[in-house]
Amino acid sequence: MFMFEPTKDLMHNYSGMGLGGGTGAGIDPFITNKQVVFLGDSTFFHSGMLGISNALKQGQDITYVIPTIPPPP
Repeated sequence: MFMFEPTKDLMHNYSGMGLGGGTGAGIDPFITNKQVVFLGDSTFFHSGMLGISNALKQGQDITYVIPTIPPPP
């Protein structure tokens, strides 16, 4: 949703579902700006954990945002 107004200027890179962590880890050595990766709660279990563990292992400064849907009451 960052690709559209009013947040269009915030979007510099877009990766498909589950690729944010891998893309962020791959470009980290070549950039100096901060990275924020948004993962859904299902994507976190599908492929997000790999990207996060790799970023930790490599000492990369990547912020991961994982919103969750609370269970029904």
